[in-house]
Amino acid sequence: MGTAHAFQRGASPPPLRVIAPGRVYRSDSDATHTPMFHQIEGLVIDRDIHMGHLKWTVDQFIARFFELPSVVTRFRPHHFPFTEPSAEMDVQCQLCKGRGCPACKQTGWMEILGSGMVHPAVLENCGVDPEKYTGFAWGMGPERIAMTRHGIPDIRLFSESDVRFLRQFAE
Repeated sequence: MGTAHAFQRGASPPPLRVIAPGRVYRSDSDATHTPMFHQIEGLVIDRDIHMGHLKWTVDQFIARFFELPSVVTRFRPHHFPFTEPSAEMDVQCQLCKGRGCPACKQTGWMEILGSGMVHPAVLENCGVDPEKYTGFAWGMGPERIAMTRHGIPDIRLFSESDVRFLRQFAE
């Protein structure tokens, strides 16, 4: 999560709540990954922040974004270098309803965000006392969550400029 360095540039001391959009580059390229994508990151730093706050926040977002009476999600352990503990959040694949398809790699799940508790060393390196403050961070790709919500089978369609694909959103 790249938003923690904001403290070093003269940002206000905690409490802090940040949402930061940006562009990300990596080497992956398949139906659910592209080498360049947009990411929205969130960061909360305050006293007594814990994993329950993180889980509640992302659960609330998912419920509102998908506008469904119930969305099946799972929160599973993962490793991210600047958070500990770290977790990925998956949503049941909306294309196959959890049965398994090429878009979800036959798992029935689509990963939609990475998250975790900000590592105390990150806080300390940013001039924030980890004995007083804790925080969580998350990052999600808007293309991935739009893909999941609208049942789009291949994320690469967003960047191909195919008018047939784009027309469905204009109507």
